[in-house]
Amino acid sequence: MKICTIIGVRPQFVKAAVLSPIIRKEHKEILIHTGQHHDENLSAVFFHELELPEPDYMLTVSGGTGQERIESMVHQLEPVLKKENADAVLIYGDTNSTLAGALSADKLKIPVIHVEAGERNGLANNPEEQIRMRVDQLSSLLLCSSRQAMKNLQTEGLGAKAHYIGNLMEVSFSKNIVKKWKPRLVRLSGCQKIVIPDKYILLTCHRQENSNDRCLTEILSAMEGADFPVIFPVHPRNKERVLKIYRELKLRNVILVEPAGYFDSIHLIKDAEIVVTDSGGVLQEAHFTHTPYVFVMDIANPPANTKFDVSRLVRPKRDEISKKVNKVQIFGDFGDKRMYINSLENKVLHLLQDFQKN
Repeated sequence: MKICTIIGVRPQFVKAAVLSPIIRKEHKEILIHTGQHHDENLSAVFFHELELPEPDYMLTVSGGTGQERIESMVHQLEPVLKKENADAVLIYGDTNSTLAGALSADKLKIPVIHVEAGERNGLANNPEEQIRMRVDQLSSLLLCSSRQAMKNLQTEGLGAKAHYIGNLMEVSFSKNIVKKWKPRLVRLSGCQKIVIPDKYILLTCHRQENSNDRCLTEILSAMEGADFPVIFPVHPRNKERVLKIYRELKLRNVILVEPAGYFDSIHLIKDAEIVVTDSGGVLQEAHFTHTPYVFVMDIANPPANTKFDVSRLVRPKRDEISKKVNKVQIFGDFGDKRMYINSLENKVLHLLQDFQKN
């Protein structure tokens, strides 16, 4: 079977590094990079560190709005999918690249395999939630990372297409956290390497709703008053705003660094005193290492079925973040038991064989 795998952002590179070698044992895979994350530290370094095969196609995203970028991806994906004449299109997660892949495949009547299907946060207006639900409806095979995702799909009438395979992020984390780490962090807009403090807080912030002057000012003001130095790998989306706010507030406790590669990222999470983040992927990795965390997202009424501890949820407000960081506590295990690579491999290959027959 020929499978066109579409990826475009950091978490998708991590998951593909686990799944692609499995797929290639028995099937032909064509890897298509949408270009959604094209920065060296958000893309190329992941391919190198995780030994992910080089993309067969590298697209270029254009457009200012999310809808324009999705349309740009679809416009470029369609001729590639036609040329390759794939038996299936495989997509990951809940990003613009995910939706573009599903829309392109659906238009060309190519079956879609959605990895990390069924995840829900109960927020109807959340862009990622809208993508997840739309993509699951368009997909022919739904591969789930959690038991709760399976239940969600069953509730939505999609249970017949859903199968639990385990958490690819955890598989990748387990394989790579034991490898020797040589930090490569450098200061933002410079080549100067930083010395990682013995104790520090890790901050990550990239969500569109947090990427404005008001929210970034509140978040950085809170971090300036933290008890430990704060390491902040800055997403390219926020670079100019962060530098401006950094200068205006004359920050001293916050260390701005270029985006972190995969090994830097997972070790920074493991060794941090606290992680302050708006990333679902970083949140999961904090759970894997039992690192205390605060999740920054403006949710007025957290849904009952959310997978993170709502007591750690905080709005992007300086005083609220500071108070929450000071009260954060160690927590217990999260989610499913560790999924080892051999069990995952057997499940995936078996599901793909059945999918091919049908």
